Amino acid sequence: METSNAYARIDLDALRSNYRFVKSLNPDKEAICIVKADAYGHGAVPCAKALYEEGVRTFAVATLDEAIELKSEIEGISVLILGYVDEPRIEEAVKAGVICAVYSVEFAELLSAAAIRAGKMMRVHLKINTGMNRLGFDPSAPSFRNRLKKISALEGIRVEGAFSHYATADEEDLSYARRQRQIFEEAVKAIKDEGIALKTIHISNSAASMIFDCPVSNAFRPGLVLYGYSPLPGGEMQEKLRPVMSVHAHVANIFTLKKGETVGYGRKYTADSDRLIATVTIGYADGYSRAFSNRACIYINGCPAPVRGNVCMDMLMCDITDIKGVRVGDRADALCREADAADLAEIAGTIPYEITCGISKRVKRYYTE
Repeated sequence: METSNAYARIDLDALRSNYRFVKSLNPDKEAICIVKADAYGHGAVPCAKALYEEGVRTFAVATLDEAIELKSEIEGISVLILGYVDEPRIEEAVKAGVICAVYSVEFAELLSAAAIRAGKMMRVHLKINTGMNRLGFDPSAPSFRNRLKKISALEGIRVEGAFSHYATADEEDLSYARRQRQIFEEAVKAIKDEGIALKTIHISNSAASMIFDCPVSNAFRPGLVLYGYSPLPGGEMQEKLRPVMSVHAHVANIFTLKKGETVGYGRKYTADSDRLIATVTIGYADGYSRAFSNRACIYINGCPAPVRGNVCMDMLMCDITDIKGVRVGDRADALCREADAADLAEIAGTIPYEITCGISKRVKRYYTE
C-alpha cells in the first residue's frame, strides 16, 4: 500500500518494452544501458535487474559509487564509468573491476600503477572528443597517435573500447552530428592502425540509436528512451514508448478560497470568485518544481486541477472547483499519462531528463511488473 505523502510507481514491464523496441532498431549491436543518476530517478538496481533479464550485460554510469552499487547487487555484469574517478579512489576502482573511461595519458598511468600494485588488469575505453568538448582525446591533435602508443604500452591496462558522444543527435539539423560521426570513424581507424584491438565501439545515444546509425560501431547507449521518452524532434516515435515512472500524492485538505483571497507563499494567486481548493502532499522537495506554480495541473479522478499559487516545499494547492466528489485521502497524480515528464518539461522550460532525475529520494518507489 502506497502510504508515503508522495510516491512513485515504476513500471518495469514498460522498461522492458522500451528496451525491446530500441534493441529492435539495433539488432546487431550490444546495448550498453545507461543507469546513471539512479537510472534517471527510476532506481538503478531494480531497473538494471529488469534489463539483465532481457539479456543486457553491460551498463554505464557516471560515478564510482554508482558502479560499485550495481556490481555488488548483480553478478556477471560489466559497468563502464563514463566520466571522472578521483585519484584517491583509483585503487578502489581497480579492485571493483569496473571499466574506466580514459581521456588523458596521466589518468591511464595512474590506473596502470594501481592495477600493477593490485595484480589486476584494468579494462578501459578510450574517450574521443569529436565536438562535445567536455572530455576526451582530440584526434586532430598531432600528439594523438603518440598518446595512443603510450597508453597501449602501459602494463595493467587493457584497452577494450573507444567511444564518443553526440552533441546534437536529437535535433532536426544533423549536420554537426554527421561531422562528429566522421571524426569518430577516423579516430577509430587511427586507433586500430596503432595495433589496438577494439572489442567495443560506441557513440550512439538514445536519439542516434533511433535514427542515426554509425557503421563502425558495434554497440549503442540507450538512456532516455529506456524510460519511455523520445528525444527526437517533435517526439517522433513516442507512440512506440511507454513512460516508466508515474508520481502520485494525496489530498490532505479541502477548503473554500473566497473571492479576493490569496493562497500560498508570496500571495501569487488571487481568487476571482469563490474556489474550492485542495492541498496536495507533494512539493519542490519531492521534485515537483516551483516552476509549475500557477502553470501545471495535478490530476484528481482523471480531471485536471490547476496548481494555484507557489508550489511549497512539501505541499501545493490546486483548484478542484470543477471536479466532483473529491475527498481527503484521494490520490492526486502529479506525473502521469495526462501530464508526463515531457509535458512538465515544456512548462518548466527544460528537458524530460531533469524532471525524472529531479524526483527526490524521499519519494518512495514502488516497482510493478
